[in-house]
Amino acid sequence: MIDINKQYQTASGHQVRIYATDGAGMKPVHGAYNTDYGWCIETWNENGVFFINLESSSLDLREVTPVYKYGTSPEAVKTQFNEEC
Repeated sequence: MIDINKQYQTASGHQVRIYATDGAGMKPVHGAYNTDYGWCIETWNENGVFFINLESSSLDLREVTPVYKYGTSPEAVKTQFNEEC
């Protein structure tokens, strides 16, 4: 299930913004994906699948693990900040 608090990209690697996960109908996840021409509005099912028939698509959502400058977590960032001060 798609979580509005997590980061996603399309299967083809485009950055995604999730705006809502409680929309009506078969595709309740609302958001947009970034292309060379700007942001494109789109909807997905609750599992991030673009096509209702569950065929694989380059627009299917994939969770992205955030990358932090000083480690892999906000705690690592705080630790680095405290060491520098």
